[in-house]
Amino acid sequence: MTGPDTWPQFAATATNANFVPGSGVPADPSTVGWRSPGSEALLPPVIAEDLYVADSGTGSVSAVAADDTVRWRYDEFDRTRWPVAVSDGTVVALTENADSHVLLQGIDTEDGTVRWDIDTTASFRGILLPIAPTVRGGIVYICTNTGVRAVQIDDGTAEWHTELGAHVVEGPDGSSWRTLWATPAVTENHVYTFDRNDTSGDTRTIHALDHGGNIAWKREIPVPDDWRVLGHVVAGESRLFVVAHREDVRLMGHNGTDADGKSPKSRLFALDADTGDTAWRTDFEGAAPTPPALAGGILFVTSRRNDGSGRLLAYDVESQCVRWEYESDRGVVGTPAVPPEALCISEGDRLTALDVQKGEPRWHLGFESSVSAPIVAGGSVYVVDRVYTDQPMRVVRVD
Repeated sequence: MTGPDTWPQFAATATNANFVPGSGVPADPSTVGWRSPGSEALLPPVIAEDLYVADSGTGSVSAVAADDTVRWRYDEFDRTRWPVAVSDGTVVALTENADSHVLLQGIDTEDGTVRWDIDTTASFRGILLPIAPTVRGGIVYICTNTGVRAVQIDDGTAEWHTELGAHVVEGPDGSSWRTLWATPAVTENHVYTFDRNDTSGDTRTIHALDHGGNIAWKREIPVPDDWRVLGHVVAGESRLFVVAHREDVRLMGHNGTDADGKSPKSRLFALDADTGDTAWRTDFEGAAPTPPALAGGILFVTSRRNDGSGRLLAYDVESQCVRWEYESDRGVVGTPAVPPEALCISEGDRLTALDVQKGEPRWHLGFESSVSAPIVAGGSVYVVDRVYTDQPMRVVRVD
């Protein structure tokens, strides 16, 4: 059901790499293979043998075959707010019930029946989505109000739950905030996350847990007090990668200049995966609107300048140098989907394929409205279009 040519979870791999080692992208010229029927609010899909997509507007999860046939649709959830994951014959969905409690539910991939469900002890945690489940080795890792929970994917049996902090934190001036733990990055040895709520004032501490749920280490990223770590951890073999910038620079770049009207500088950190110590760091111009991707020793980082232009930077992990950069005049560049030879990015209302080694465009494909960051599987590219309009959203496959 999953393998080197699938996209089974939000960031493709348990390490949040957005890397698909067994796939490619369509050759030029690219064409639209099919479009799904319109839905109110589609979340990023995942792909194994079928495509699985959650609709937060209707509270449904659907399985769509390669020929665009809907094999099954389960629509008895009160609400879905997070992308699903699929592994070992089970689709894992995070749903919200009428009491605003988040449930973790396992759905059979064959017939769409719910095999098990558990209350995660979490409640709705704000609008900084997506926060998605991570699957590795038959275990599902999810964030709760206070930390990380691990359960078995076959029957939902609890493995452990580790508290990393209080859900509601009181500030010295009487203010309070809720923690918002990032989508876990899971490796052979550790589980990594951090609080990504901009208002908490403590989003700079990375936590590493072992696979028994014990805290292996925690390290505060060395940035000024008004800086925040964004997105999620991206894990390599021996390094972790996170991006930070000032708290007044929002994720989508709505406040993209500093007090002097200049583009802000963001900072890329490479941490030792076993200790959390800083191995190296480097500054780059612009806000970092989306998390990085990692493939073949290259880290792909997006940035957005105050003039509205976007960039994709390709850092060599060993040399710490920029191999190439791609300039876009279309605004925010989405996190790339990276097969071995040609990666794909979204640029507002355009999808672009770039050569992985040189950053040179192979092709562009325009759309009528903005599209989501792409996913790649089976030699095709999938996006959700009409992302920032009031029109129905659709999954589009590009062949």
